[in-house]
Amino acid sequence: MNLSTIFGNYDVGDEQQEWLKTNLSRQPQELSTEGFLWYGKYNKHITANGSATCSCCNGKLFNEANYKDYPIWVVEYDCTKGEKYLVMDGKHRINKAIADGETTIKAYVYTLAELETYVNSK
Repeated sequence: MNLSTIFGNYDVGDEQQEWLKTNLSRQPQELSTEGFLWYGKYNKHITANGSATCSCCNGKLFNEANYKDYPIWVVEYDCTKGEKYLVMDGKHRINKAIADGETTIKAYVYTLAELETYVNSK
C-alpha cells in the first residue's frame, strides 16, 4: 500500500488526526527542518506548496502558521532526495518555520504501517 492509497494527496484531515491521536497515542518529537518533503517542495509548477505565495490560500495560511503550538504530522519515508519524513499535514507551518530561521519543528511521527491500520479500520 502506498501513501496516495491512504490519504489521496497526502493530506491528513481532522477525522484522520483524531483517529491517530486516539488509537496511536504519540507525543510530538523535535525534528530538524531539513528532513521533510512536502507536496510541491521541488516542483515549481505546483503552486499550492505551502509557501508565502501558496495558491491554495494566497499565502494567508503561511502568514498565520503557528508551528510552535501546533505540531506538523509526518510519516517516516525514505524520499529520493534524502528527506526522512513526508509531511502529511503542516506544509504551511514547515515553510513558515524555515522562513523564520527555525532549525527544528515539533512533529507527530507515524510509520506507513500505522497509517495502514487507520485505513483497515474503515
